[in-house]
Amino acid sequence: MKKQFLLLTVLPIALAASTASATVLVNETNTPNAGTNYSFNIFAGTANTSLSFAGYQVPSFSNVTAISLSALGSSTNLLAQTWTFAPAGCGSLAGQGGDGQGTGTNGLSFGGVCAGSYDTFAQNFASVVGQQYVLNFRYNNDTGPSGFRVETSAALVNAVPEPATWLLMFLGFGAVGAGMRQRKSTVRVRFA
Repeated sequence: MKKQFLLLTVLPIALAASTASATVLVNETNTPNAGTNYSFNIFAGTANTSLSFAGYQVPSFSNVTAISLSALGSSTNLLAQTWTFAPAGCGSLAGQGGDGQGTGTNGLSFGGVCAGSYDTFAQNFASVVGQQYVLNFRYNNDTGPSGFRVETSAALVNAVPEPATWLLMFLGFGAVGAGMRQRKSTVRVRFA
């Protein structure tokens, strides 16, 4: 019983530690030739939150426009105009510039030399721990091999619990059930 209690105590801590890495919001390959609007609710776990867009498109280009990130209930874009750029290892045709959408943040263009070799644009923004933020952008892709990934150091707010949350909930129910079953198995004999 002590081993089971130890497992129930240590497992949630290990799961919580493993979920502290970056949250992947989008991870797509060979997306269709169409424009798609994205909107994500995220919440900050630290006072400095990172956001990155990565992509490639061979032999043409894909674009990310109308990029904005604001605190829930606010319309002020917290992103800076320019992005930090890390070129793909296989050659890069990516760029950034005004997209005419009025957000104040440069739009991004992904071109590539080799399929599977991602260019990355990133920014950090000052955030309030526990504050909810809204990320909006539009992604357009031309025909051809492509990849697109968006990551943040903040956590995604899901309407449906994550697998780790379900596991913790089931472990809790199991512990309560085991405790109740153990209590029922005690037989008391009464003599009259």
